[in-house]
Amino acid sequence: MSHLKPIALFYLLACLISWPFMICMQFYPSIWQTIPLPPPLKTSLFMWGPGLAALIIWRLTKTKNAKSFSKRYQLFRGGKPLNILVYVLPSLLFVGMFSPLLTTQQILFFLVIFNAVAFFNSLGEELGWRGYLQPNLDCLPPVGQFILIGLMWELWHLPMRIGAIKYGAPIENMLLLSFGTIVLSFIIGFAVKHTRSVTIAVCLHAYMNSIMSLSEVSNISQQALIPYFVIVALFFIVVISLWNNPKLKFLTSRKRQKAA
Repeated sequence: MSHLKPIALFYLLACLISWPFMICMQFYPSIWQTIPLPPPLKTSLFMWGPGLAALIIWRLTKTKNAKSFSKRYQLFRGGKPLNILVYVLPSLLFVGMFSPLLTTQQILFFLVIFNAVAFFNSLGEELGWRGYLQPNLDCLPPVGQFILIGLMWELWHLPMRIGAIKYGAPIENMLLLSFGTIVLSFIIGFAVKHTRSVTIAVCLHAYMNSIMSLSEVSNISQQALIPYFVIVALFFIVVISLWNNPKLKFLTSRKRQKAA
């Protein structure tokens, strides 16, 4: 298959861009601390490895692969209003549910800064994994496709996993995390295959990251956040299921409405 070489080059570039920053963060923390960026934007340095790799491959090849992405896996497939609404609603729900526990400054932080950084960082990965890699592995059956993407995605995390073990994380926890990455590859993969929207992948990726970080950032207990996470999960299930429903056309772009 002629497109395997660009795929291999994409993955090599993704690792070459991301791994130096992961290694620095995990094994040379004193150097990592000297990077003059806020912690969330330091994370961007390695999270954007897959996205930059995809952009480089599209630029270098300019083949039908890149064109197929623009047709099938657009960033805002289904229209910008719908995609933006799906991304923003969970944060509005969070503020609505927990506003008594949040200061005005925290509310503004979650609605603006937290949302923007989470979208930017998640886009860095998903532009590569789901934006480039998934449509170019369509030659595989879905199960094989998602397992392969999950394994590649997990291997990309290798320096972080080794670093975590070095600092005392149980190996069984890392194995469980690796299994979770493959499961998440199925969840996001099926969602993107159904919606053809990379923003949906970004939404789900940011949601999964928030499960691990929101309690620490907001100072709200993980137990108190469980109802919120359940509601958001149900929200995503309903939205993705109804994504191609003609009744949602009022939220899509004019261009798509005319095409329909």
